[in-house]
Amino acid sequence: MLTMDQCVEQVLMDFEKLKNQGSKQKKQLGHQITMGKMDDKIETKPLFNKKGIDIIMHCIPPETHCPKLFHNHDYFEMVYVYRGSFENCMPNNQFTLHQGDILLLNPNVLHSVFRRSTDDLVFNIMISKQLFQEYLTNILEDNQMFSYFFSDYLYHNTKIERYLYFQNSDNPEVKESIELMIREFFSRERNASSMVLSSLIALFARLSRSYQQENKLAVYESDNNRVMYQIVTYINEHFADVTLNQLAEYFQYSPGYLSKLLRKSGKSFSQLLLECRLNKAAYYLKHTDLPISQIIEKVGYQNRVHFYRLFKETFHETPTSYRKNTLTG
Repeated sequence: MLTMDQCVEQVLMDFEKLKNQGSKQKKQLGHQITMGKMDDKIETKPLFNKKGIDIIMHCIPPETHCPKLFHNHDYFEMVYVYRGSFENCMPNNQFTLHQGDILLLNPNVLHSVFRRSTDDLVFNIMISKQLFQEYLTNILEDNQMFSYFFSDYLYHNTKIERYLYFQNSDNPEVKESIELMIREFFSRERNASSMVLSSLIALFARLSRSYQQENKLAVYESDNNRVMYQIVTYINEHFADVTLNQLAEYFQYSPGYLSKLLRKSGKSFSQLLLECRLNKAAYYLKHTDLPISQIIEKVGYQNRVHFYRLFKETFHETPTSYRKNTLTG
């Protein structure tokens, strides 16, 4: 497996090749690099692996920085400073990330980032929203800090801007987890996607344990967040046959009050159930050999035509095409 320095060397070599070729779009190391027209700025669009994760190294030259060029993404972004420092600007805030620091942004956060020196080495880890919808229960089951962070955006308030900043230079366990994830990603050895995902889970656990113990970062304690996470978890566990009445009875609410509570949080019961069922179907298509007809029944649908229509509206392709593309992608 590659060392971290070998990963850096490989990315920089490929970066220079792309610049010299002048190509507009190239696939490289599992992600897409687009050559911009302004100041040779290079922008990235993730090509997620089968687990929904993509990793790149920040290669924009320091002199191309525009501090007012704020942007956001359609995925969660984690920034890791491997060496040196990194500047992060937000409309009302600016701070410097130092070696070992980690910044996790939800998709709504407007930000602008830049290096002050070419010696600053920074990795961007891009995490699809679908990853957490597919693996929500397994990844976040006993991790309060991250369960609230992700469920707050996905199920509670999809417009909120939130980030977690970890000053992490003195924690060797966190460094081990995140760098193992990066090395596995770029080495591309057998079962690399599974190793990347397991390293991410370990990273979240170690960050949560360390920072709760040391009180460096407050854990979300909002009652609304806690209830919403519990509701979403229950739906994930009973998605095939859960009803609003059953859910209300379990949480000791009236159906009307629960429906109002969910809508106030941003999504109705029907929307949450639909998302859960379709994401479970996508998971079965990607990770099992079950016939599509059996998957349809397994996620709680009886009408094949209705299921196909809903699936295509969400994933922009048929279940058959989705399975084929995830196997060959």
